[in-house]
Amino acid sequence: MGEPTTRERLTQLVYTMPGIHLRMAQRALEKSIGTVVHHVEVLVDDGIIRREREGRYVRLYPNARPRGSVTHALAKRFWRLSSAAGRVFHVLSRGPMRLVEVARRAGVSKQLAYYHLRRLLSQGLVRLITEGGRKLYSRPSSYETF
Repeated sequence: MGEPTTRERLTQLVYTMPGIHLRMAQRALEKSIGTVVHHVEVLVDDGIIRREREGRYVRLYPNARPRGSVTHALAKRFWRLSSAAGRVFHVLSRGPMRLVEVARRAGVSKQLAYYHLRRLLSQGLVRLITEGGRKLYSRPSSYETF
């Protein structure tokens, strides 16, 4: 079987990152905005995904999850964060890790990683674990599948 089509890649992207905005999807797919809009239209018409306007962004969500669901609420909170915060949050899907590792994997400075981890902690999206004097950051277990 060959490479996945643009539409398959877009669907996978929306299901793994609910609430992703249209431009971020376009950059991730490395396609023109017109191509991405076309595929979004087809997927919306087929009932596979849905789009919602939030301010100046058009957000894409899997259609299988109801609008009022916990996942929808988490996705909205997640995407209000900056892209650096999103990367910091995303790297924690690999499991608990130290600040230095979070910064390295997210491609940000330790100071910026610390800043975003503190913000994520205050919102309840990340937890801090102390193991043998080491501070580890992780996602709470209820967000593991997010």
